[in-house]
Amino acid sequence: MLVRDRLLYNDRQNYVWKMDIPEATNLFILYIVTINAQKIDDNYTKVSITVELVLQSQNREERAQALQTLKAYLPKRIGEIIKFLQHRDGQGFKLASLSELEISQLAQDFYEKLDQHAPPEEITPFLSLADNDFKMQFPSSTLHNHEEFNQWYKNAVNTFYDEIHAVKEMTVKCQADRADVNAIIHWEGSTWKAPNAYSKRVVADAQHGWEVVRSPDTFKPIYKSYIVHKLDFAPGSSKP
Repeated sequence: MLVRDRLLYNDRQNYVWKMDIPEATNLFILYIVTINAQKIDDNYTKVSITVELVLQSQNREERAQALQTLKAYLPKRIGEIIKFLQHRDGQGFKLASLSELEISQLAQDFYEKLDQHAPPEEITPFLSLADNDFKMQFPSSTLHNHEEFNQWYKNAVNTFYDEIHAVKEMTVKCQADRADVNAIIHWEGSTWKAPNAYSKRVVADAQHGWEVVRSPDTFKPIYKSYIVHKLDFAPGSSKP
């Protein structure tokens, strides 16, 4: 939790706070968060956040592990910091519209986790599963919640291996509170069923439609809907 803050500088255009965060692990201590909020106009405020920390070890491998942990840990605090800023400022402020760069990074990170067959708890933060309108649709199934996603994911990772997902094309239309995306995703994966002597390779380009919004917790982009409209299989490809 954020336990103490101090206003360092304030005028009509700029606000700078420092907050002490006493959280620590055996790898690092989060020490100070500095927030700089610069008012651009009546509708927009540019916010930058700087985190100071202390690594707890001089061992190279342990320090590398600490940095990997921080990469996953710090984004979870961004939402808390921004909510603090909103409360401290006493005024609501608009978040900037999603950018194509953010959505490209979302897709890259999401597909990296899928190709790694990461644990489901590392996949679900990319999805707006708490939203009653969440929808993830494939040619063979439609998912609406955690339970349905976890069952689908379990079946997928037990069916396919050596998977590759890559964005071939992407068209983004950003609106005030969301982005509508059309994409073509190249997908490959191998399957094997006993007693076959060899595995089979699935190769296809999939036509996708996404609705992307900002997470209410982290303010990072997440999928509110993820629709696979069609699979165009390559010549000689197996079919799932």
